[in-house]
Amino acid sequence: MTKILVGILAYNRQVDVDLMKTLLFIERTNKYHLDYLFPISSHLARNRNYVVTEALKGDYDAVLFLDADMSIPDETFLDKMIECGFKYDSKVIGGAYRMKKGDEYILIAGTKDKDGKLDNIREKPKGAMLVEGLGTGCMLIYREVLQKVDDPHFQIIDKPRLEVEPEDFGFVRKALEKGFKAVLCPHFETRHWGSRAWIFEP
Repeated sequence: MTKILVGILAYNRQVDVDLMKTLLFIERTNKYHLDYLFPISSHLARNRNYVVTEALKGDYDAVLFLDADMSIPDETFLDKMIECGFKYDSKVIGGAYRMKKGDEYILIAGTKDKDGKLDNIREKPKGAMLVEGLGTGCMLIYREVLQKVDDPHFQIIDKPRLEVEPEDFGFVRKALEKGFKAVLCPHFETRHWGSRAWIFEP
């Protein structure tokens, strides 16, 4: 049975009820053993590194990062992520979810443009695809990646002209540099909650 440590960052000590219902249903299928961590510190990268440290101290096969403001109304989403990873020989798999930014269609996942600059995906993917950036709001990472990527695994890096490399895109970059692949799995619905739900529909 695949053993997964689920890390849900819960700064305000709240987690979406529907997300937990989905995870509890998955547990009842007895296909996966899920344990949970709910870091509440405001230090984003430190929270993620804490989850990774605990996973590596234990005998977990993978880490599943989810954000507390995510809802996934699909009880097969973990199956679909694992299937995408197998199909694309990827050990870093992300679910497709939208950035909370008005009515703009922006996914928290990225590919490089013709100039080699990483930019968010701004249209609905036609299917699963290899990418250079993924968001940890919904990301499955296998143990072997965590073992090979240097510690600290997650860092927010300030860049020139007030640009920032987010900790999740930075992690994917480091995983790719170690020879791993990252795949976006757009085969399940996600809801990113804020003043309203930013919904991704497959």
